[in-house]
Amino acid sequence: FFFFAAVMFEESVYDLTDDVNLEQEHKEYMVLRSAPPQADWFHGKITREEATALLMTQQVGSYLVRESVRDVGDYSISFRVQGAVKHFKVIGHEFGGYFMADAEFPTLSAVVERYCNDPLSDNTCLTYAIKPKDNQTKVQLEKIVVAAESYQANGADEISFQKGTRFVVLKATDPNWLWVTEQGTTKSGFAPRSLLKEVEEDMTAKEATAAFQLPISHHRSRWLHLVLSRQDAEKMLAAGKVGNFLIRESSDGCYSLSFRSPKRTQHIRITPNRDGSYECGGRQFECLEAVVLRYLHEPLADGEMLGEPIAPLRSAEDDIEAEGDLYSVVQGQAGDGKKPVRQSEQSMLYASLPKPKELMDKQATLKSVKTGWIVKKNPKNKKWKAFYFTLHAARSRLYYFDSEQALKPKGIIDLKSSMVYTLDDSFFGRPNCFQIIVNGSTEVFLCCDTEPLKYDWIAAVGKYSAACGVAETSADPQSKSKIVSLALSVMEAKALSAKASSPYVIVSLNGVKHARTPWKPAKNSAAFWSEDFTFDNISGVIRELTFEVLQHGKRKDTLIGTFTTDIEQLGTNASVDKWVDVVQEGQVVGNLRFKATHVHEVLLPVGEYGSLRTLLLAPDLGTALLLADLQRAAMNDVARNILLVWQDEGKEVELVTQLLVKAVEQEHDVATLFRGNSLATKAVDQYMKMVGIPYLHEAVGPVVRDLFDTKLPCELDPTRSGKPENAKNLTNFAARIVTNVFEALPKAPNELRTVMANLCAAVQKRFPGDDQVVYTAVSAFLFLRLICPAIMNPKLFNMMPDHPTETTARNLTLVAKVVQNLANMSEFGQKEPHMTVCNEFLSAKRATMQEFLTKFSTVQPVDSKKAVPSTAARPLASLFRYCANKQAEMAKLVQDSPHPSVKNLENVIAQLGSKVAKA
Repeated sequence: FFFFAAVMFEESVYDLTDDVNLEQEHKEYMVLRSAPPQADWFHGKITREEATALLMTQQVGSYLVRESVRDVGDYSISFRVQGAVKHFKVIGHEFGGYFMADAEFPTLSAVVERYCNDPLSDNTCLTYAIKPKDNQTKVQLEKIVVAAESYQANGADEISFQKGTRFVVLKATDPNWLWVTEQGTTKSGFAPRSLLKEVEEDMTAKEATAAFQLPISHHRSRWLHLVLSRQDAEKMLAAGKVGNFLIRESSDGCYSLSFRSPKRTQHIRITPNRDGSYECGGRQFECLEAVVLRYLHEPLADGEMLGEPIAPLRSAEDDIEAEGDLYSVVQGQAGDGKKPVRQSEQSMLYASLPKPKELMDKQATLKSVKTGWIVKKNPKNKKWKAFYFTLHAARSRLYYFDSEQALKPKGIIDLKSSMVYTLDDSFFGRPNCFQIIVNGSTEVFLCCDTEPLKYDWIAAVGKYSAACGVAETSADPQSKSKIVSLALSVMEAKALSAKASSPYVIVSLNGVKHARTPWKPAKNSAAFWSEDFTFDNISGVIRELTFEVLQHGKRKDTLIGTFTTDIEQLGTNASVDKWVDVVQEGQVVGNLRFKATHVHEVLLPVGEYGSLRTLLLAPDLGTALLLADLQRAAMNDVARNILLVWQDEGKEVELVTQLLVKAVEQEHDVATLFRGNSLATKAVDQYMKMVGIPYLHEAVGPVVRDLFDTKLPCELDPTRSGKPENAKNLTNFAARIVTNVFEALPKAPNELRTVMANLCAAVQKRFPGDDQVVYTAVSAFLFLRLICPAIMNPKLFNMMPDHPTETTARNLTLVAKVVQNLANMSEFGQKEPHMTVCNEFLSAKRATMQEFLTKFSTVQPVDSKKAVPSTAARPLASLFRYCANKQAEMAKLVQDSPHPSVKNLENVIAQLGSKVAKA
């Protein structure tokens, strides 16, 4: 039931992200306002103070762009808002591109155009460009090269291009290669030096000066077509409107300006001169940009001026494929059935060139303080993708790349203007997420493989950020600190407006979204959620709590109302249960009930918890079992904290083994073995997820990915339009799972295999007459609690970036059912008669599954790890609090406990309580 509930819950989260994405899609269809020419807003090298003084005399919405004085190669947008001037960093990267707020732009003009249309701050767009006072053209000359031949890339860091493509040279330190960026785009990479010829510096200066005065919508990449016939040009312009134009290269080396006039499409010849200038209509122009600039402001034909350009439809790579240069059979013989790989002779030649030195020197030059793979959400849609992240301390920046070898980043996050917060699992329906808020508004959502890794990254990134919502904990085990946490329960709502038929609640801290409930159908203007959230170790910057009640819609979610309170008003170390008014535009639109506990917890030096640690590590496990009985509602947290204490000693395998052995010894019926929730099952669940995720991804991931892609039907239930012949597809996928888990066995963690080996020994001793129990005991954990849940809901295990469709989710469930029955050594019966067609498969694969379970639980015992300096103060403090909050119940459990080690627990808790009170 839990797993089906998880799938249903995720569907509600999926709907929310779809609505957010829909808003983004609508936004992209809006008509964009073009940025003014660069000459109107670029001020070159002026200081922050000079920019502030200039803008404070201007109206709200005024702006300018300046070079950064402190960080050479970077820029700042200085922006006038109500009562102040704000400055936003634009990072210029040495390998091309301009990065701001988790987005890359090809030019500074593109950055300005983006925020002429999207609010930059205070819900205000860039509106009024402030020209430089001296009216001097601050043109930065770039080294421009043009491709003499077309080229097909051979590696990830190379760039494909067509003859005539123009590039800006960014690095020229290698004898064979240049690092270039295609003009007007963000496409960058290495290009063979010998295929590129330089544009004369004088001509570059003329082009740059003209381009500087053109709006971004009229830069060269928007109107220059290198491969386009006269007929195709006429077709493209016929579909447009009067004033549309393009410039195309003719076969004789000249150019044509194709222009849509009121009467017809006209073609005006542009002839290059020997000195690099151009002749058009009897006039001389220094460059093509100058032609466009002139006729934007005076009539060209039939009284019409140039209007909007028609951009090329295809990229350089597409044009190369359209030309169909050369084909060669690679890594195969003719007639072997393999599709020939297209590859130009020059591309094959340049593939043998020595790779650029920059590729070899990357790790030496980056000087990262932390690196690793993190999954990142695409800001434009619901897709998630893994990137290689590197944290740079010197400039307080977080870079992310497509691969460890890539030179140019996909994005750069300026941490000095960012805040870091955690994110509850409920928000996206996936664990171990956190978020970075850039420039106060741009949300960057990240997801790690494990919870410890998540908090490692939060601590590392938070150190260089403007603020961090998670408090920094001292690395000194002998230090004392205070930990603040907030436990919330969103209970119910009543008296909601009539439009609130499917409401849900978003929980925000400091105005930043942290968690959400699923949407629930309202009855009689009321809704019930009873959803619990815990925000642990929150920092002092977290001061405000907000509940937003929203209505779930098919196309768009709408805000019903909000409630906001200062967290300090909730009190300290006390629980509140209250009804509050939900308000929208000053009107009460409903009431919300929530519970909250604002805990201020003293974290003593780890040595002060020595007595409690000794009790928890006692061989009889009395204190651990007592805590599980004391806090049954929080047994997951209890199990995790106890596991962390033992892990701190390097004895986690011993703990899990002892818990399983005790559970087996107390069981009388093999049919009910590990069927309930106990400290043993919770501890093993936690431990499997702690050490088993990499193995899980290796063993199950490939088949799950294929199930997401397949269109093969697996449904057998006739009430769902299933057919018996679909059993072949279903069992084929199940067979692949079995094969993969077997083949990935060498990568299974030895610690987990040791636990399973110890479990087998315990059940054989307890149930000597049952020859199946060794298989079912192992499968009760490995398959029932790890592998099959991952098949059914791969996103929860970070195995897939997105939610499955309804059909895919059903296929995943069916595959998991077949695999679980196989692991249970059981067949389908009358309860699901349509599944009995799989029994032949289950019978045939039973021996294979038994062999796998035997080998998984056959391993050399793992020695206890050598203990390292203790970091267990936090879990010990949490376990102390569990006892201190229920001292009366604890005393009764101590009195009834059969374990001698717990008799001193009350004294230990009392002594710790006294130390905490004095701290």
